[in-house]
Amino acid sequence: MEERTETVTRRRRQSGVWGTVCRWFGTSDLGWENYDEDVSRSVININKVREEVMSLTRAYFGELQASIEQDINQPVRQEIDAFFCAFREKVEQLRNTLIQSSEDHKRDQQAQERLTGRLQALNERVPELITDSKALREELETML
Repeated sequence: MEERTETVTRRRRQSGVWGTVCRWFGTSDLGWENYDEDVSRSVININKVREEVMSLTRAYFGELQASIEQDINQPVRQEIDAFFCAFREKVEQLRNTLIQSSEDHKRDQQAQERLTGRLQALNERVPELITDSKALREELETML
């Protein structure tokens, strides 16, 4: 806002007898005098106001953005990072447990296969042993 002072020329009735006489007769051209008066007025430059408002708005939004970044985004990112770090650890533990379980299952399966193989080998010999034991029994019975 600017204060401007301008000089304005105005008219008034002359003081004295001549002005009074002219006033009585109501003349519009005689009995008048010009005088200068300083007039002050306030002028608002809309462009300057707009620029100032835009400048302040940018500054406030910059501060707001910085505040959001510091007070909201950084703590949220830290919490997200902490969560996913813990989550990653749990997933890794689960993965290791599954790997160990798979290895244990393979070992158990191999042990079962070995046992099954040994039992089949023994099962193949059983008929021979039964035949031999029957023969021995018969021989012993004949001896006794």
